[in-house]
Amino acid sequence: MTFDLWTLFWFGILGFLMRQFGFPLAPMILGVVLGNIAELNLARAFAITTELAPFVTRPLWALLFLILAIFSAFFPIYQRPRNVRQWTGSTLRPWQRVSPYRCS
Repeated sequence: MTFDLWTLFWFGILGFLMRQFGFPLAPMILGVVLGNIAELNLARAFAITTELAPFVTRPLWALLFLILAIFSAFFPIYQRPRNVRQWTGSTLRPWQRVSPYRCS
């Protein structure tokens, strides 16, 4: 019971700081919820077979790891131009900018 309260307290502080500094909260929440599930299922898989070979020798797992590796490598490259535009300002001229609060 005490561990649960301390976990709640520290993740609450972390969530507050993330919100203050403009970080999204959804990835943290997904990580907390799905991390435990993934860890338990990985432990079950290793209990069934104590070798790492089935995870890297089967074509489906190899394809999954390849897709994740490619996505992890190219996602920051894909995000960079979008972030550069945010740092330098909009590409629109001042008279072309539209307020996000206008409905018309």
